[in-house]
Amino acid sequence: MGFVAWIKAHKKQLILVGVSIPTIIAVVLGLKNKDALKALWENLNEEIKKANMYSSKWFETVTDDVLSTEREKVRLDYCASGDNFSEASRLQNLLWRFDKGRL
Repeated sequence: MGFVAWIKAHKKQLILVGVSIPTIIAVVLGLKNKDALKALWENLNEEIKKANMYSSKWFETVTDDVLSTEREKVRLDYCASGDNFSEASRLQNLLWRFDKGRL
């Protein structure tokens, strides 16, 4: 029973060590891979911006010039979609949304 009693007596220290070691490992790995983590963060931010693009709020707040420019980009992507039916369909729906104007 000496071992169990020791564990009970040092429970707080063991929990701190159990939490501290993974934290230290994460910090060390983060510092070693700082550039990769920074690139990942930037990519995630870009994906978030893309996800918000062409949302209802975007259509409400964007200027007519931006609306026209973005519609042309979507039109060119639609023309280049070729045999990819699902992508062509998605882009066609988006073009119709541009044509309806601000929703």
